Amino acid sequence: MIRTAARAAGVRFHGVELDTVVEECFHRGVGIHFRDAPRAGRALDAFRARELRILVATSGLSTGVNTPAKFVIIRDLELGMTPLEVSQAQQMFGRAGRAGQEPEGYGFMLVPRAEEGTWKIKLSDGYAANSRIVTQLGDAILAELLLGSVTDRASARSWFEQTLAFAQNRTSVDLDDVIDTLLARGFATEIDAQLAPTEIGVLTSRLMIDVESAGEMLRALAALPLPSSADEAEELVLQTVTTAAAALRERPVNERVYAGYVDELLTGWSPRVLVRTRDWFGARLCLAAAQIALRSPGRARDTLPAGVSMAELRRAVEDMPRYLAWVAALGYADAATWAPAVAGDLARRLTWWQLAPHPERGAGRLLWMLERTLEPQNHRTRMPGLWRRARAAGFASPDRINARPRDVDVSAEGFADIVGSRADITLEPLVDLELTYRSPNTQARVTAMTSNGAARAVATTRPAHGPIDIVLPPRSAGTVAADVFLYTRDGDFGYANLLADIPASAASVDPLEDATALIDNLPNVHSVVAHPRGVRRLFQGERKRMRDTFGTLIAPDPRLGPIALALSEHHTDPRLAIDPLRVNLRALLREASRTDLRYPHAVLRSREASEAEVQITLAALLAALHMDAGIATADGHPLAVVKVDDAWALAGPRHSEPGRIEPLIPNSLPRQIETVAEPPAAAEVGTEPRCAWMSEFVL
Repeated sequence: MIRTAARAAGVRFHGVELDTVVEECFHRGVGIHFRDAPRAGRALDAFRARELRILVATSGLSTGVNTPAKFVIIRDLELGMTPLEVSQAQQMFGRAGRAGQEPEGYGFMLVPRAEEGTWKIKLSDGYAANSRIVTQLGDAILAELLLGSVTDRASARSWFEQTLAFAQNRTSVDLDDVIDTLLARGFATEIDAQLAPTEIGVLTSRLMIDVESAGEMLRALAALPLPSSADEAEELVLQTVTTAAAALRERPVNERVYAGYVDELLTGWSPRVLVRTRDWFGARLCLAAAQIALRSPGRARDTLPAGVSMAELRRAVEDMPRYLAWVAALGYADAATWAPAVAGDLARRLTWWQLAPHPERGAGRLLWMLERTLEPQNHRTRMPGLWRRARAAGFASPDRINARPRDVDVSAEGFADIVGSRADITLEPLVDLELTYRSPNTQARVTAMTSNGAARAVATTRPAHGPIDIVLPPRSAGTVAADVFLYTRDGDFGYANLLADIPASAASVDPLEDATALIDNLPNVHSVVAHPRGVRRLFQGERKRMRDTFGTLIAPDPRLGPIALALSEHHTDPRLAIDPLRVNLRALLREASRTDLRYPHAVLRSREASEAEVQITLAALLAALHMDAGIATADGHPLAVVKVDDAWALAGPRHSEPGRIEPLIPNSLPRQIETVAEPPAAAEVGTEPRCAWMSEFVL
């Protein structure tokens, strides 16, 4: 584009600064307009006023902008790495001519001679507007659930029959399968045939995160290892987001051109983080962009290798905060420990990385407070000055800002609300197993992760208005360490830790007693599946009906999450959670001979189950822990399966050799599935807080 404009204006561009080229072109009547072009707005205004005779622009001006021209010339047949579509070309040509401004309009397209005939036919035939909603039906239904226009499966079908996709060709869509996927990933619930979004589903729809990416982020976050440093914590969260979000990992960039520069930027990153990016070069490019924005802002002025664009890296930086904000919100919406705090800090620092002085690690909380004092439309213009004054006054966090700053939009009462919503937390000495904390914010979630050196356990409470009974990891004695996280509804976070002696009278909570107390609060749900000739016959029936039925039975249910945590003995490592969950579930449920299958709620409340119900309930509890769970069959009997370290395994078969495995849910299950392997013995480490590095994020 720069070359085209320079040649049209007759100016030099090789080895010349971009600002200089833009100015020289402008003075010769040629404007340059693209996303990061210097003074792009001035060029657009001058062209509209006919002060410029030529405007060289990207396709961004083809829609929604009042920019008439007499001649429109399309130079490229690709937009980035995507072939130009007929509809896009016609939109561009639509800028040629405008009544009252340009009485005549002409469109030209530069094409290879071999493609001339093809494009003539394409442009002559035109195009039809075809609905693409079917490719994002899960996102659309989740949004309709949030709006309340879809409340059950019947209303979902009624809604779809009013869409353009249905009107065009009566598209046959398996809406039940789409809804079951939303249920399986924990974005919606179905109780007494009524559908509703979960808290995570509401969060996903409001932040406009596609459900595929959100589901993958949940799975990846649940499997994250515990970081050993603040650097590694940042890198693990960034890697998780950039590989799970399709829009980030599939960025259309030329790997051959960018690879060397990206690898240089990532020198020094944790090897286990880089390995997890696998073959997604788009994810690696995003990590490299984050390296510049977070740690090496001076490199934004690098002299770049041929073909590498700093604008591309800046766009990657701009695209990440939305996904990081979604992870950050899980701190309040879910029983999360360290990852949401790190994501919250990263989201704000990437949003404001060009502020001066440069926002360092831990600045996210201060940026959070300053953002809230301004109206959104004033963020870009007034945030730089507000940030500069706050840093000059010595503020590194929001905790000491108790007087309303000058030149802000928030009222005195509104500022008092911001002060009251901060994530202040102070720990009192542990008494027995009761953790008392002080925090003025009662609209928060407190999560305590305890460690005895070999194992970890998690307890959580919301809202934060009283002591929390911590959970001791299995076989705890002597001392216990606790990392305590506080997440507010408004987006702030706090952290504190302690080390305490375990009272002689204290013992690890009995998982069966813990689970029983929670089960008593479950709603009573009646049987949903029955078959006159028995369960085995049912499992030998028609496979699609089986998938539909059992997909609903094992769908993640937030109400099962606390019970799953209790039966898994509150292990934070998914590999360590599976075996105690299986053993304790079997100990909880008496063996029963039944010919029907009940919803896991009913199974747990009754304290008895057939072997088929044990397997289905086990799969549902694993799914409630954000693990990928499914069902296979062996000789007509159901078996719970779970994905561990990217491989499917049998979660808890009654027999060591269950027979020939038949995949059922999901369809991608392999035919060869082994039992979950015994996890390696945890390395003994000293009993100490495991996330002390969090102090770098909570200043």
